[in-house]
Amino acid sequence: MTTPQTDYSHTGGFDEAKFRAAFEARRKMHLYFKVRYTNAAATNAWQLIQMMQADSRVTDVRWMAYMLATAFWEASHTITETVQVPKLGKGKKPVLGPDKQPLMVDKHIKVWEVMVPIDEIVVANKRRYKAPVKIKKIESDDVVLLAKLSKIFQSASVLGGAWIVEKDGDQFVISSTGTEVWHSKKAAVGAAFAGGASATYTHFHGDEHVYFGRGYVQLTWWNNYVAAGVSLGRGLDLLFDPLLVKQPQVAYDIMAHGMLTGDGFANKHKLAYYIIGSKTDYFNARKMVNGGDAASYQPIADIAKLFEEMLLEAKL
Repeated sequence: MTTPQTDYSHTGGFDEAKFRAAFEARRKMHLYFKVRYTNAAATNAWQLIQMMQADSRVTDVRWMAYMLATAFWEASHTITETVQVPKLGKGKKPVLGPDKQPLMVDKHIKVWEVMVPIDEIVVANKRRYKAPVKIKKIESDDVVLLAKLSKIFQSASVLGGAWIVEKDGDQFVISSTGTEVWHSKKAAVGAAFAGGASATYTHFHGDEHVYFGRGYVQLTWWNNYVAAGVSLGRGLDLLFDPLLVKQPQVAYDIMAHGMLTGDGFANKHKLAYYIIGSKTDYFNARKMVNGGDAASYQPIADIAKLFEEMLLEAKL
């Protein structure tokens, strides 16, 4: 007797109540689920599922499971909240006020935020993308100034593009379609973080931003913000306003585009390399996002398997 092949398609969608029940049932089945579980976690996961259902490119439940597992791993962190608790006296009994009611005091506790677009968990100063960058949208007056730097601007149209100056004075000009038009002599992306600001940077009238990791999978470096925005049909939006990357739909679009096409990942790998037909390799799929993080391979694979089970149980 042959075992029926599991149907990983999801054309009929999912039942939210069944998914939430499946999520709750697994909170004690994995260390990271137990530690990170919050009432909001299922809501955040369901929000991602809805975005995946609206994405016609996502045709396999296992692809959904792996994206959910990646967000669970990459985009979860602790925050400090302040709550009111009774003030305790001798014998740990509540201290009462003049109105005979317990006196309340502030208590600071750490709680998990799970599967939300976040800033990079550890933004180390040694990382060169932590250095601030000044960005200016190119207007007609800027074209006149740029023409003094290079003859190319006497013929090239860069209106609506970006003039970028790094902390060390290196300059770049990007067209509105994301193509590099010009850079100053020997310019290289990524000024040293600890270096002092050059006079060129100090006197440049641009908006200062830092392009450290943000989103469900951390997007870093200003040139990658350019590439991601162009790939998503948003032009230079993410360069001019990097906080857009923390909006759930934008963060999902960046993660999905990378995982479905390989575009934006260092090795150009995509989900279909690891998960297709009868092949399900959640372990090595980690190579797409962060192949050097060896300790994460097995935990993410285990989490992806649990999400796969949840989704199959919730399928309509």
